[in-house]
Amino acid sequence: MNPKKALLIVLWLICVACFFVPQENLYLLAGRIVFFGMLIIHAIEWLAFRELLKGSANGAIGNLSGTLLFGILHIQEVRAEVEGRSTGA
Repeated sequence: MNPKKALLIVLWLICVACFFVPQENLYLLAGRIVFFGMLIIHAIEWLAFRELLKGSANGAIGNLSGTLLFGILHIQEVRAEVEGRSTGA
């Protein structure tokens, strides 16, 4: 796993943890907002690139989860895979 993906996993985990802390403060609110923001942005990316994602060998569930977790990083990998396959490399 590359460092960018590892950083995104850590960010997701921190944001999810913000829902399980019983107290309320500005940092927890910010973590929850970031969580929903990333979820919405990555869902929009999945919808915008769904035609490209159909050409991937990952399958529908693999592409949905990959895009929701990693966003454009996953889409770049799929694009490289699809373009590599279409050029015969």
